[in-house]
Amino acid sequence: MNSTLLQALYEDHIRQRQLLDKIETELRKFGDDHAVPDLELIVLALKYCVDYPARYHHPVEDVLYARILEKQPGLRDTLDKALQDHEVLARLTASFATAMAEMIGGAPRYKALAAGERFISMFRRHMETEETKLFPSARDSLTPEDWDSIDAELKLPDDPLFGENIRDAYLALHRRVLAGSR
Repeated sequence: MNSTLLQALYEDHIRQRQLLDKIETELRKFGDDHAVPDLELIVLALKYCVDYPARYHHPVEDVLYARILEKQPGLRDTLDKALQDHEVLARLTASFATAMAEMIGGAPRYKALAAGERFISMFRRHMETEETKLFPSARDSLTPEDWDSIDAELKLPDDPLFGENIRDAYLALHRRVLAGSR
């Protein structure tokens, strides 16, 4: 059984991977003194990661995971780890943003590079766990009635970067992210 919400979470992950790919491309330039990384792209991407995944996507998953736990108590450790990952991702996002600000202020690139690599690695690993363990468990264990209740209770707002109504603050980032994906 699929729900509107579960499909939206999967679609968010696809778009978040696109964003991570762009950040990763720019981070590769940090090791080359002659390359000019798109710092604005990275800064805007981090702002987005605070604005949407941290404020909307992850809290929705948190509620979904509580519902899964009711049906599959044996998944407690995996679900607890996913919830902890949301907190770790918030800290890694903040750490990466701080390292970027320091680099823009004159600090060496290697600190921002290291923070960015930790952020990307954790984000990718977290999404992989959700897609291979938690989302399938939700799909398989929750009943149509559960999904109806979840879909009625939880809604993701329009994504400010990839949704139908892109926020002005994200127009430049949207163009950059989509430029390489067509």
